[in-house]
This record gives sequence, C-alpha cells and structure tokens, in this order.
Amino acid sequence: MAVDFVVKWVNGSSTFTLSDPYDVTDFGEDEVRYRIPSADAIGTDGEYQEDSFADPRTVWLSGMIISTSADALRTSWQTFAKAFAKGTAGQLYKSSDRYINGRVFSLHRDMDEGLNYVNWSLVIRAYDPWWYDSSISTNSLSLSGSVSIAAGGTYPALPIISIQVTVVGPGTFTITNGTTGQAFTITPNVIGLYQIDCSAGTVTVNGSTDGISLFSGSFWDMGFLPDAQTITTSTTGGCTMSAASLLWRRRYSVA
Repeated sequence: MAVDFVVKWVNGSSTFTLSDPYDVTDFGEDEVRYRIPSADAIGTDGEYQEDSFADPRTVWLSGMIISTSADALRTSWQTFAKAFAKGTAGQLYKSSDRYINGRVFSLHRDMDEGLNYVNWSLVIRAYDPWWYDSSISTNSLSLSGSVSIAAGGTYPALPIISIQVTVVGPGTFTITNGTTGQAFTITPNVIGLYQIDCSAGTVTVNGSTDGISLFSGSFWDMGFLPDAQTITTSTTGGCTMSAASLLWRRRYSVA
C-alpha cells in the first residue's frame, strides 16, 4: 500500500490521530544498536558490544497546536496531554501500515507560545526497537516435509506456529528452520491445537492450557528470516497432524 504518513497513537481501544489541530512538524528516531554483554577481560568490565540483540530506542516528535481562541487552545492541550501522559504504553504509527511499541517518556510544552498556538515535543521510548507491519502474515507448512518461506521485512520475525494434532501416537512433532538450524520438538499428550509463540516463549494447548513441559529445543530466537528459508515438519511414533501454519508480523528497522 502507499505510504500515507498518518501519525497516530493507539492505546488499547483508544486512537489519537495527530492531525489538525495537532500538527507534526518533525519526526525522528535513533538507530537500532545491537549488543550482548562481553566477557570480563583485560581492559574491560563487562561492557556491551554490538551484536544480535538490540538496545531500546528513542522516537521523537515535535509540532504545534493551533486553535482559534485561548479557550480552544487550552482544551486542545489538555486533550493532548491526557493522551500522552508520561508512562502511557501504546503503538505509535508513522503511517497506517507500520507501528512501534513504546511508552511516553516525556511531553514538553514550549513556553514560547502565542495567544492561539503552542509548540510541543514528545519522546517515546521503545524497549522493543522494531517497527511492525500492521497486517499479519500467514503461511501453511507441510504436514510431513519442507516448504520454502520468506518472512519479508528487514529483520527476522518471531512467529506463532500452530499445529493441529489429530493422533497423539504416542509420539512427537518437530519443526526445523533449515537455514538457522534452530528446531523444537513437542511431545503432545492430547488431541488438539498446539501454539508455539516464539516471541513470548510459550506453548499453549487448545487455547488455554500451558504446554511448556511438552516442549524441547529452541523457540527460534534467531528468528524467521526475511529471505527464503526451508521449514521442515516431521513426526515420530504415530503422531499425526491435520494442519500446520506460521503466523507473524514483518519487522523493520525504520518506519
């Protein structure tokens, strides 16, 4: 879809769109930095080095509220300040197809203001530094074999993998990313839907039961890669599946 630059803040069921009279004049973000703690060595004390894990990042906006009267300006500012109260969590959209998760770090009102306008600046702190596609991507997996899938985006996604088990066996099913080498195995104990959430690190059975004790292997913390990779499904011991799929949001380093 075309980039539309509709800046908005979504907090649960509430959406605050930054349009007239809340004009955005500047929008910026710092770069994503990758780090892991280094081992203590001569000349170091465990400082961080750039690598595959990302620091939090900061997104900043500034703009102006313009109103027709002092009363209208006061009302507009109060509405704005309520929506962006410090510590409020939400999803910041720069355009309608991509958002970042964050919290309000600060909202500043410039004291150099006129009778019917005020300048403002807003800082959002994103501990998850990636921009997410607003739409969810899905792809079916082979029930016994391999498929080639690309996650898209510019940074590996963390998918939810859903497996519908029709015969327990007893046996197992294993899902392997042949490109990263990461794999996990589930030993099902009941017929039903098994959902493996690689972002949350959870296994859910039939929508509510905790199935983490049935899990072994890796939650694909190396991610579901933007480019094509081979995903292989295999079973043992008579375990049978009727459906297998991936669900994810593409991730990006910039809006």
